[in-house]
Amino acid sequence: MCVDEDDRLVPEAVGVLCREIVKGDFDAVCPHSRLFGGATGTRQAVQPSLELMLQGMYLLPNGWIMRRSVWEAAGGYDENPRLLGRDDWEIWIRILALGVRVHVIDQILYEWRIADGGIGKPGSLEHDVRAAEVACIKYLMEKHSEVYGRYPHVRRALLLRALRMERDWHELEGNRFLAAWRAAGFAYYERSSAAIRRAAKLALGALIGQNAGQTVVNWLRAMGGRQSQ
Repeated sequence: MCVDEDDRLVPEAVGVLCREIVKGDFDAVCPHSRLFGGATGTRQAVQPSLELMLQGMYLLPNGWIMRRSVWEAAGGYDENPRLLGRDDWEIWIRILALGVRVHVIDQILYEWRIADGGIGKPGSLEHDVRAAEVACIKYLMEKHSEVYGRYPHVRRALLLRALRMERDWHELEGNRFLAAWRAAGFAYYERSSAAIRRAAKLALGALIGQNAGQTVVNWLRAMGGRQSQ
């Protein structure tokens, strides 16, 4: 059982989880969580399939209980730096690829500390992780190429999400050239007019300045409107 150092278990958590894993003869049992420390609400775990877990972290990163034999078969956490902040997701991909029996119980047994501003606020691990999301996703897909190869639509969706997250992160941080680079990649795979326009705007803003770039974009829109008339 893993618990982050700044989170909490409710008093009866271990007993409830132990009873559930024995009673149902499961390999792992995961509860729901309550947020505290600034943020409020709950984080619901979702009964996972391998296809679902390839798309994102649908269980709790911590607070679950697992048979030692499953943990040892999976090999524990991958400590590659490219997985910083995503190592809990990656191990669950390996676990579900083993074909184990995972069960989600409808009880809040874990208390997850989230500061004001949410998971991705500046200064948080999640905020820092998003600066290198594309490298992380590429590492995941290369490491698990066999299982991701079964779901090509998931590969595309993950890459688009990673490109979008990095684009937004660099734009927020004022890294114009990097934001434009990721926006261009997103537009290439997304192939929508909105994505292409945003990539062009970011590229112009990086090359000639934000205000001048917006002026050019406005002019091009106006010219396009005249031509259509």
